[in-house]
Amino acid sequence: MQEQEVKFKEYVNILLKKKNMILAISVVLVALSVAISLLLPKIYEVSIIVKPGIISNTIAKGIIPIDTPKNITTRIETGVITYSIRDKLNLDPKTDLKFDVIQPKDSDIIKIRMYERQDKTDTALKVLNQLFVELSNMYKKDIELVQGNIDKEIDIAKDMIAKREKEIKLKAEGLDILKKRQANLASEIENLKKNTDKLIAEKEALLCKNNGTNEVSTLLYTNAIQQNMAFMDNFNKSLIDLVGIENSSKTINDINAEIADINLMIGRLNLAKAQVCNIELLREPRVSTIPISPKKTRIVLVTVVLSIMLGIALVLFQEYWNK
Repeated sequence: MQEQEVKFKEYVNILLKKKNMILAISVVLVALSVAISLLLPKIYEVSIIVKPGIISNTIAKGIIPIDTPKNITTRIETGVITYSIRDKLNLDPKTDLKFDVIQPKDSDIIKIRMYERQDKTDTALKVLNQLFVELSNMYKKDIELVQGNIDKEIDIAKDMIAKREKEIKLKAEGLDILKKRQANLASEIENLKKNTDKLIAEKEALLCKNNGTNEVSTLLYTNAIQQNMAFMDNFNKSLIDLVGIENSSKTINDINAEIADINLMIGRLNLAKAQVCNIELLREPRVSTIPISPKKTRIVLVTVVLSIMLGIALVLFQEYWNK
């Protein structure tokens, strides 16, 4: 134990004696790192923020995106659309378009970044703008398909309303005919009733006048009265049947209620169509205000630590070699 303490003190003394050497090594290396960091080109971040489009948003199923952020990220990172970007912007086919795609945790937004020198940031801005255009075009057909299907449902609902309105018109015309027929039957029943009452009165008067001797006339009156009664029964039955027919079919109010329900459905469909949207640009492409590299402070600090460690190692190695 004592021997180890002696060796440790010996090493410390050696380092203290050689501190100028260690310091010189550190100063030289730090100076070199500063010079190199100053010579390195400044790299800026050019970024854009997008959000996946929506193909459905209902209470039952919630928001259904047109594609997941993961799939969109894969499309970008695998270079599926870089060929089109180069072609549209007339870039050199050998131009390497590298995108860094990140998705914040518990978020559905996507941040797409490029790292370029200051003299290439304008090109990077154009590339990111074109990237958004390409992504939008990629999902355009899907959006049009979903909206087209919703339009078809709306058209079907409108056809249903047209049929219901036609049904109302026919119903109103039928009711008008029924009411007229009911009025005619009621009028005929009333006329028969009056005629029957009149015949009964005439029969009674005849019976009183002839003391029941004119059997032929009495029989004729009786037949006429019975015939009128039979007609009245038939007319009453027809009137009851008409009322039954009117009450058995749907009323105009029922059909109007159906039309109101269909209009509500059309309203929900229009709302669903309005919520369908393509990939959304949340933030225009922009360049960072300060360069993200080289990180001069970090480089210098790391160099200081490493240079001291290197200086100590060299001093100890020199001491060991001299022995």
